[in-house]
Amino acid sequence: MGRFLLSQLRHRAGRSVTLGVGILVAAVSFVLLTSAVSTSALQVQGTVASNWKTAYDILVRPPNSFTPLEQEQSLVRNNYLSGIFGGITLDQWHDVLRTPGVEVAAPIANIGLILPTGFTEVPMKDLLNRDPVQLYRVRNESVADAGTSRYPGSTSYVYVTRRGRITITSYGGVETGPAETLPDGTIALLRNCQG
Repeated sequence: MGRFLLSQLRHRAGRSVTLGVGILVAAVSFVLLTSAVSTSALQVQGTVASNWKTAYDILVRPPNSFTPLEQEQSLVRNNYLSGIFGGITLDQWHDVLRTPGVEVAAPIANIGLILPTGFTEVPMKDLLNRDPVQLYRVRNESVADAGTSRYPGSTSYVYVTRRGRITITSYGGVETGPAETLPDGTIALLRNCQG
């Protein structure tokens, strides 16, 4: 193997030099590109760190109001006030005001709750087929913060039948009508939605 390499170097010197220069250029390029990437990452991180401003310099809250995210990573999520009950006393508020460097101490409290509701008609004509009965699941989701936050809502079910309205009749205290077998094996009468 050694004689073969020496003969290649001796008889094909141009090819060997070209190969060596190519390997050298590749190694130098790799080192330069790697250092440029780490320099860029440090510069971006440094820029973000120097311009970062939190919503609060000091955040005082009642005990036992910290979420697992706050306990593990020391981060406070958006809209953290929802679900927090209690507060600080006036003496504690005055202590915060006397803290060096504090210019404004603004107590915040939840004084009410708004549950926005709305109704949306969902056309289902394109979803229906010729099956006699169909069941559709409708998942509600609220979107906030320009689409960056999603909050899951309730799940509803829509039962569509081509058989007409369900009629349950009663003879001598015994109800009869269309029935279904439930997963546990019991049989239950189908009823019209009351909502």
